[in-house]
Amino acid sequence: MKRFLSFVVASLTGVASFAQVAPSIGSGSQEDPFKISSAEELLWLSKYVDSIAETKSVHAELIADIDMSSVCGEEKGSWKSIGKPKARFMGSFEGNNHSISNLYVNATDTYNGLFGVARSAHISNLTIESGNIKSTTYSLGAIVGNAGNYTIIENCHNYASVTSKRFAGGIAGFMGVGTVIKRCHNEGTISSGNDWGCGGIVGGSDD
Repeated sequence: MKRFLSFVVASLTGVASFAQVAPSIGSGSQEDPFKISSAEELLWLSKYVDSIAETKSVHAELIADIDMSSVCGEEKGSWKSIGKPKARFMGSFEGNNHSISNLYVNATDTYNGLFGVARSAHISNLTIESGNIKSTTYSLGAIVGNAGNYTIIENCHNYASVTSKRFAGGIAGFMGVGTVIKRCHNEGTISSGNDWGCGGIVGGSDD
């Protein structure tokens, strides 16, 4: 049976409740990854990565295409990226050639995308089918905002728009030393302030 959690966000216009659903299959280990089949389970993964604060690697895989409109959007608010500067995503995320649609990011802080900050992670076989991904700061990518040292991103594709002040990329906003991005492509519109740090695949790099 799936476990349900909820959290409440207050605003001037009222109170909105968004459900997180813990995956019913998988423990998050490399041998037994979380099986993600809904936007609510993906939201749970984001909160889970925050909660463990880099104390262990997390492994997950998609088992279905996911429509994100139930957890983020113009009215629901911004997607909360998986992995933050003090709780980086470390582990693996296997997309199994599934797609994510209607990803909405409206960030006022750094390092955002489906994933915010990854370190020594492996993200593969994933498509962002549609979305509006924007930030008033920097390091914004459809797949990951900051692909930290020795992260591997492969066979990932983006069709969403990405707009930030600087370091905007169709796959990664910024990539660190030793990071590898291969067999990826972008067809989304990518833009940054004064075209500074803007690329179809990556916006900026340490290399």
